[in-house]
Amino acid sequence: MREILIAIFALITATGYSQLAGNQSRDLFAAENFAFGIRGGVNATGVIVKQSFAVFSTLPGQEELTEKTYEKMSENRALEFGLVLQYKLGERVKFNFNPGFTNYNYAFTNTYNWQSASGSLNAEYIHNYKTRYLNLPFVLSFHFLNGNIQPYAGGGMYLNYRRDAFLRTEYNLTDAGVDTSNNIFMEDTEIATPETFLDKYYGAIANLGVTYLLGGIEVAFELQYNSSLLNPVSAKNRYEEQQIIGQTYTLPDDVLLQHTAAQLVFTIPVVCEARNGYRN
Repeated sequence: MREILIAIFALITATGYSQLAGNQSRDLFAAENFAFGIRGGVNATGVIVKQSFAVFSTLPGQEELTEKTYEKMSENRALEFGLVLQYKLGERVKFNFNPGFTNYNYAFTNTYNWQSASGSLNAEYIHNYKTRYLNLPFVLSFHFLNGNIQPYAGGGMYLNYRRDAFLRTEYNLTDAGVDTSNNIFMEDTEIATPETFLDKYYGAIANLGVTYLLGGIEVAFELQYNSSLLNPVSAKNRYEEQQIIGQTYTLPDDVLLQHTAAQLVFTIPVVCEARNGYRN
């Protein structure tokens, strides 16, 4: 709720400014070095597994039986929003510091099977990690054209500070007898798992977008790709979080997170008034 109120306040401020500056042109942006704004959009998270871990051990040569099946990136959607603080380094080069809040969701499935002469017991666990971060991106962008429409591309680094994390687990136990198959247990539960992930980690950013001057507001549509350079999972807490291990029968893998986002960005120039012959 607090983050939503901050975004609403920033949007009202930007809208009010656009009414005052509605007759201003691209010259206003060109004349000022600083700009301020808000951003928001949707994202999707993909996973690159560096090393896999499992609660149950298998016989040599059967390790694939405990491998996790991860959801596609397009299935792991979430929201993000934040502020934009921009400084113009040159005619076409800008530096952005865009603090905000972002959500990372990714899911995977574990399937186990126990067999006997009378049948088998099948267990399927669907795990969905939901993690919220304070996101601090530092981006340098180059604008290819002058004018009201400006395509741009850039890159940089980001820091993610974990705020909280949850693990939602759906599991289904099926007793498959010789002649019949019965669902004997089904449950859907969610637990807090903040210690599963590191307090902070960093990664690289690449972005591509286009800006359009709309009255006194510069509107941009931006595509962004982020890749973590560190495994965000805590190796220390992997085996110490007994609540997770005992309840969901899983251990988090060592991963690199691939994060894509589509955002709308609204910025306004910070106008410095001239007084006594000097520009403040």
